Amino acid sequence: MRISATLKVFNILVVAGLLMTAPSSPAHETEFGHSVRTLYLTSAPGQILIEYRLHLSPEEALAEMARMDLDENGSISAEERAAWFLQKGTRLRSGMKAHRDGRSLELQIRTFKLGHSLTQSFTYAIESESRTLTFEDSNLAHRPGVVRVVHGPDLQVTVLENGPLNHAGFIAVEIAPRKP
Repeated sequence: MRISATLKVFNILVVAGLLMTAPSSPAHETEFGHSVRTLYLTSAPGQILIEYRLHLSPEEALAEMARMDLDENGSISAEERAAWFLQKGTRLRSGMKAHRDGRSLELQIRTFKLGHSLTQSFTYAIESESRTLTFEDSNLAHRPGVVRVVHGPDLQVTVLENGPLNHAGFIAVEIAPRKP
């Protein structure tokens, strides 16, 4: 009887050890579920502007605020907030690509802001003449969710990826000036 109990404890410890050392690969970036993002595309003289809006859940926003408080004093200074959003905007930019005629185009971070309803907005600019370009976003390919693509009246935007935008991860769009 004693061997059986010892064996059970040993088996439990082995399984626990395996679980603790096994690499994890969650289905989503966080435990908070699916992503919700909006791409708002407009033009300015010589540029395409992409406002990249992320809509966070209350839990996700709270977790991000805790990580934002770098000195762990319980409040977030303007410097901590600016550093956090610049870092996040740079990380998001690394998951985006813009190209025209096989040439990569640079995305420049212009602004970032917190909006209503736990929305974070990052604006990127792409220097562009009045020609068609392709924009790709793979930031949330591992965490699909709702994607809205909205554009100004001077642009024509076509979603290139087949599949529903109500559960998209990767998204690619073609952006062109609207023909008069």
